[in-house]
Amino acid sequence: MRNIVLTIAYDGTQYHGWQCQPNALTIQEIFTKAVEKILNHPVKIYAGGRTDTGVHAMGQVINFHTEKEIEPRSLAKGLNSLLPRDIRVKDAREAEPSFHSRYSAKAKKYVYCILNTACNSPFLERYVWHVHYVLDVPAMDEAARILLGEHDFSAFKKKDEVYKNPVREIVRAGVKRKGDIIYFIVEGRGFLRYMVRNIVGTLVLVGSGKVTAEEFSDSPVKRIILEKNNILKDLKKSFPWLNLGLTTHSMQFNIICTLKIPLKPNRDYHTVCRIMIRWTNQWQNIH
Repeated sequence: MRNIVLTIAYDGTQYHGWQCQPNALTIQEIFTKAVEKILNHPVKIYAGGRTDTGVHAMGQVINFHTEKEIEPRSLAKGLNSLLPRDIRVKDAREAEPSFHSRYSAKAKKYVYCILNTACNSPFLERYVWHVHYVLDVPAMDEAARILLGEHDFSAFKKKDEVYKNPVREIVRAGVKRKGDIIYFIVEGRGFLRYMVRNIVGTLVLVGSGKVTAEEFSDSPVKRIILEKNNILKDLKKSFPWLNLGLTTHSMQFNIICTLKIPLKPNRDYHTVCRIMIRWTNQWQNIH
């Protein structure tokens, strides 16, 4: 049985995220139908990450199994001829049988982007969190580094979510500013649901002076802070985020869940492309 790995890109504007859902159009559904049409047999597709409604990907990594002898390059070409124009296969290759887009990952990096200016940008408002008051980035960075190591992150999970083991290991965490944009960078093997976005919401409270680093380090206090400031409610909406890198074994593949830039008819696609390239370059500079 061959294990085929694809790197795909898509504009998520018209879709209800990656994962198949009843009564909703998703990217996984469309992609699965296209693959099955070419291979002429059912397939189960595994993704490195699941994007939410309206979120785009520049390099979602997926894999599936088949006994067909079709060349990966020919498969990619065939898929691109069947898929809608807002979904594309960028790369296709065959991997070892044990490779799994999700479980083979050694670590995942997430970067949340905050536009810290008095006025929001009409070009960036779709994929940054705009905070109009000045944030204390050094204080946020100090608090973020408290996350390093293994901790029980129950305070940051979705309220009603139950986990057998809520302990997660964070190997990198920090906050940096590049111009008007503040980047929160976190890397770990896995995360609880809503964990990262709730951390970001609390870090913004630190940056605004409403919460101290000491309070941030206290789990019971964190939960009170989140509920008092409606962070759990407000951040259920997937404000834009970047997942900028996933490394597995000897393979490296970039950017899973990326820029939330719903393209409208009056939006210049080339302008969006330039923005995406600039942001990618900025990430590389702070990596």
